[in-house]
Amino acid sequence: MIIGEQLRDARQKHQLSQEQIAEMLGVSRQTISNWETSKSYPDIERVMRLAEIYHLSLDELLRGDQQMVKTWMAETNVVRAGKWLGLLLLLNRSE
Repeated sequence: MIIGEQLRDARQKHQLSQEQIAEMLGVSRQTISNWETSKSYPDIERVMRLAEIYHLSLDELLRGDQQMVKTWMAETNVVRAGKWLGLLLLLNRSE
């Protein structure tokens, strides 16, 4: 399952609207819609916040969406992305 589907399913499971999530994250409702339809991807900080809101591990939220990881790598400094991904791997190993 790709992250857009994961985000939509998690939001609906928690009976939250796109507007409510947008307000929590300080983004527009359209941004949430774009994430849920995989037209764009949230940044790593917002992914971490979404995982908290939906009570999901980062592994559960990110598993299987290689395209999003490729997009992050292309849009960010490779060294910085490497540090974040390394941190995520360490966090997932400790669970």
